[in-house]
Amino acid sequence: MALRTFGRVFDRGAKTLASPPVTPAEAARYDREFSRASKTERKSLKKLLKSIGAIPTTSGGGGEEEAPGSDSTESA
Repeated sequence: MALRTFGRVFDRGAKTLASPPVTPAEAARYDREFSRASKTERKSLKKLLKSIGAIPTTSGGGGEEEAPGSDSTESA
């Protein structure tokens, strides 16, 4: 549902911003709608991840998994 709302905001924004001239008030209104929809979508995603127990991946490390036992504190 959050993604559908996000899509509708994009569609309305594209329609509004495509017809010149765009007033600063129209642009500000679109910015508020976009921010609100974006916030709702982020909350929905967090709720979904929490409910299914998924752990979000983080960038860094080049996507390669570390080999087991490759700690820098290895004992001899």
